[in-house]
Amino acid sequence: MKERVQTFLNFLEVEKGYAENTIAAYQNDLNQFYEYLQTDKAVKKPESWDQVNKSMVVDYIERLKKSGQYASS
Repeated sequence: MKERVQTFLNFLEVEKGYAENTIAAYQNDLNQFYEYLQTDKAVKKPESWDQVNKSMVVDYIERLKKSGQYASS
């Protein structure tokens, strides 16, 4: 799964020409989400990104909101 994240980040850099800070932000967000998927006991650990579903994403976002560390935006 981490390889696909890196492929995506390379795409943003090479094909889209995104700024280094933007890519770093995407990398941080995706790595945090990946870690959540791997460590949260309430989530069945996906073996590929194809196994990630909407409820996993929504649960993760709700967890971030509840933590108070991030603005709703």
